[in-house]
Amino acid sequence: MTKHVLVETNDPGTKKFTLTVSGTVERVATIKPQAVYMHGRPGQTLESVITITPSEKYMFSILSMTQNPNSPVRATLQAPEEENGTWRVSIRVDSDREGNIFDNLVFKTDSAHKPQFRIRVAALFHKNS
Repeated sequence: MTKHVLVETNDPGTKKFTLTVSGTVERVATIKPQAVYMHGRPGQTLESVITITPSEKYMFSILSMTQNPNSPVRATLQAPEEENGTWRVSIRVDSDREGNIFDNLVFKTDSAHKPQFRIRVAALFHKNS
């Protein structure tokens, strides 16, 4: 990865210069999907599954998952069946009314590299879905 940043200073000799930052970016985990977007009609139950697979180099465990306590989004975290496996999050949302429902799932881990991460969940209930 390489990024270029224009730096402005109060130095009369060098008012502006470009700073280049480069390095490798390593994936700590594979999260699929990275955000959940579901569409349906009022009265339907919408379901989705998220998988979280830590990379071999940066193994971690998920210590907790939190969300808005008043949210109609019901998320359940399931630990891997085998050591260093894939975590699963099952999501269910239902509503008898038209409207949009949003929530953020917040995960805390035992990783020094990724101690916390979020996954956004959106459920859109419309008669024409």
